[in-house]
Amino acid sequence: MPLLALSASFSCLSSFQNSIYTLEKKTFQSFLSTAFTAIINIVLNALLIPRLAGMGATISSLVSYFFLFMYRAVDTRRFLPVRWKRRRLTITVVLTFVQAILMLLEPPLWLIWQIILFVLVFLLNCRELLVGVKKLLRRA
Repeated sequence: MPLLALSASFSCLSSFQNSIYTLEKKTFQSFLSTAFTAIINIVLNALLIPRLAGMGATISSLVSYFFLFMYRAVDTRRFLPVRWKRRRLTITVVLTFVQAILMLLEPPLWLIWQIILFVLVFLLNCRELLVGVKKLLRRA
């Protein structure tokens, strides 16, 4: 389940990027990026499912959505230059990936590590989270 949650996160990020294609009426690029990652997903499923069963499908989805996000993050810059804070995004992804692995392995004191990692991710992103909450409260 933790890897599926991480996969869903990349799916959301790539959907955001897809809205740029829609806005710019570049649906062919949306198709290309989807086809590109569908091929990755099919190949990985063929390789991983026989060996890892459901976990193979989960890993395939995670890798595919990651590549979909990366492809679109690079490609959509031609239409709308989104400024990703790469260092923070990378650190956040690494920390959440470590959280997912800890959930799967459940080593001793894993729950304490989860809390520490959650706090780190929150602190790393709290400024933008607070700005977003303030905007939502102003609209309400």
